[in-house]
Amino acid sequence: MVPNQNCQKNQVLDRMDLPKMIVTGASGFIGKNFLEFFKDRYVIYAIARRTQRTCGAPIHQNIHWIRTDLGDEYAVEQTIDDIAKQGPVDYFFHLASYYDYTNNPSPEYERTNVNGTRYILKQLHKLNLKRFIFTSSLTVTEFINRTEDITEKSPADASLRYAVSKRICEEMIEGMSDSVPVTIVRPAAIFSDWCEYGPLYIFLKTWLSKRVDANMVIGKGNYAIPYLHINDLLNFFMRVLEKSDELGDFQILSASPNSCSSHKNLFEIATRYFYGKSSKARFIPTWLAWIGVFFLDVAGGLVGKRPFVRTWMLAYADHAMTIDASYSQRLLNWSPFPRYRVERRLLFLIENMKGNPSEWEKKNIAVISKDHYSSPCQKVYESMVRYKDENLADLVELLLQENNRARFPHYQQVEQRKLLVWVDNFYKMLANAVHSGDRMNILSYAHNMAHERFLDDFTAAEVVDAILNFGEIVVDSLHHDRDCKGLEQRIHDEITMTVQLVEDEVEEVFYCLTNQDDPCPTCVAVRLEVSSPDKKI
Repeated sequence: MVPNQNCQKNQVLDRMDLPKMIVTGASGFIGKNFLEFFKDRYVIYAIARRTQRTCGAPIHQNIHWIRTDLGDEYAVEQTIDDIAKQGPVDYFFHLASYYDYTNNPSPEYERTNVNGTRYILKQLHKLNLKRFIFTSSLTVTEFINRTEDITEKSPADASLRYAVSKRICEEMIEGMSDSVPVTIVRPAAIFSDWCEYGPLYIFLKTWLSKRVDANMVIGKGNYAIPYLHINDLLNFFMRVLEKSDELGDFQILSASPNSCSSHKNLFEIATRYFYGKSSKARFIPTWLAWIGVFFLDVAGGLVGKRPFVRTWMLAYADHAMTIDASYSQRLLNWSPFPRYRVERRLLFLIENMKGNPSEWEKKNIAVISKDHYSSPCQKVYESMVRYKDENLADLVELLLQENNRARFPHYQQVEQRKLLVWVDNFYKMLANAVHSGDRMNILSYAHNMAHERFLDDFTAAEVVDAILNFGEIVVDSLHHDRDCKGLEQRIHDEITMTVQLVEDEVEEVFYCLTNQDDPCPTCVAVRLEVSSPDKKI
């Protein structure tokens, strides 16, 4: 037994000597591969919304999984505080982001991409980082009608919603580079031996099928973008870490080959690998394709199954995103492996598609699906976002109505601007509880809020009355939203039950503060403050 104990002790000591890193987006395609690649070399604090088992992330003694919603500022602060207590962290990889191939408006672009990044940046001073690495995208630069190659110095001027959110993040990050060394990485289209890049998956699925449009290629087939294998990206990240001391305070780097692959070329290679000989492509004029895509989209919308290809994508037909990433390659002494070029790697993709079609579908559907963003909870959350201002105004008006003076005497003594801040904070906590499915943060908020109201001479009845009315206002707005039709039970579970938990927590705190058998240390401190000569009850 003694040798085994010594071995275990040595393993623990070895882990203590490993450098530490934080990675967000750990449940995503890049994030899961990132963990697998670095898990033996670093202690990793992996931040994600989903559970480790649900998303299929690796489980390892060096991986500390933390479920956190980056759109919840309080949750981000608590998470960083908890990590900081374990000592300094060497590197922070911010991989998490929201992307929707529909290019439709979504609050997630601001909530997750922009606000999530802002909340992280506010907490970085607690970590004593050697470097903060942010994954942006080459798509931040518009390439339609562009005459020169895209380089690391190219402007972030694209108008796609995802690109705009990344540009805002890049600007915020550059602004704090004087306090923390920063590297912004703009990757090409990342794929694996299982594909896992949405557009390429759809093209291969169409080209290698028996459908009537199997051999159709939009335009002249000259649409082209750079592709990078996930293994090349991970090696790129490794070189960033190894060269960190030489990179300076701020760098924008392109993780990309100096080439792009056209639809015409990919179609020819894919069909040759699959059928043994290349199929003849039928090139469809862009204007005609636009009409077809438009009517398919309308028809799909009527039956609730819209196609992947949208009309906005056709604006890029026959345009090539040409890249010159030579600066990044020289700086890092890195280049993509020839064996990972997409044209050569297509054989692996097709063999996996033919040999294990169920696993192929599972992996690719997971990449392009936004089920965790379009679930009933997400619909309720998005409705709350839309009706936020209206709901806040309704509650403030209720609290300040003259005929409610007896019900809310203390709320009516609060300055209206301050009252609006209180109501806004509670609304954000409620919305975040719906969005993340985690009620612990709002319960913690309710506990602290009850202490503050107690110190301000509020009664439990007044606070609970306000909370219940707020819940009713929110529920009523959701019931009148067409997007939430049929979600009455979900609204009850997510809003009414959460409000009930908050009500119970407030009543519990007030009970503890007015009874001597209180087990809560915080309540003891509050009671001492209340009993001080300067405080009148």
